Amino acid sequence: MRMDHCILFVVLVAACDSGPTGVGFQESAERRMAWSRLGITDYSITRERSAFGSDPLIRITVRGGEITNATLVSDGSAVDARLRASLRTIDGTFDLINEVSDQGVYGLNVQYDPVRNFPTSVAVDPQHNVADDEYGIELSDFAMP
Repeated sequence: MRMDHCILFVVLVAACDSGPTGVGFQESAERRMAWSRLGITDYSITRERSAFGSDPLIRITVRGGEITNATLVSDGSAVDARLRASLRTIDGTFDLINEVSDQGVYGLNVQYDPVRNFPTSVAVDPQHNVADDEYGIELSDFAMP
């Protein structure tokens, strides 16, 4: 094999990489940096998780980058400990995007807030042709104290 063919082969193999260095990972990294530059650590946000057996709408309060309160939007009551343990801050949602990307899922679609650059929608399809494994997270009603 000639040297120029070897170089072309290496370039093509590198271009086929769909792992965490792919376009989605790069955009997520850029958006996370833009979000981090804002320095926002106190906020509240509404989270909706859709899946086979969805969670209720939850209002999450974050202070100093940590979840300090989580209540059901429907009646204001505190969420139970199991559900609260599954909640994530905005930074935690960026972590989720990275984790899912690293797992090599079949489909990952993320939408971002156009002003603050945090994820507003994360839709995941872990495996092709598997029923009811898809899930999504929607973040809305962002507010700062």
